[in-house]
Amino acid sequence: MLPAAAGVTTSGNRWIWVDGGKGIHMNTNQRFVVTFFLGFLGVHRFIDRKYGTGLVWLVTGGLLWFGWVWDLCLAGKEVLDERRLGGLAGPEHRRE
Repeated sequence: MLPAAAGVTTSGNRWIWVDGGKGIHMNTNQRFVVTFFLGFLGVHRFIDRKYGTGLVWLVTGGLLWFGWVWDLCLAGKEVLDERRLGGLAGPEHRRE
């Protein structure tokens, strides 16, 4: 197991990478759940350290829900891509 100083923590049996410059990297299932339940508040944007769009999502309710639905579709596509690739679509394969 890697020490916490290396920037890696565990969440149950899942790994969450804490990268100083790019936010918290979650697996795609966790990302989908966060986007589904808290996406209209922009929480997934704040996690990615996109504070400007996170604030816009927070104030406008996910750009009047259209932006939230779009981000939810993208998160769902990431889940499907990971399943299609056999679990190879980790943080290094995500589009920014």
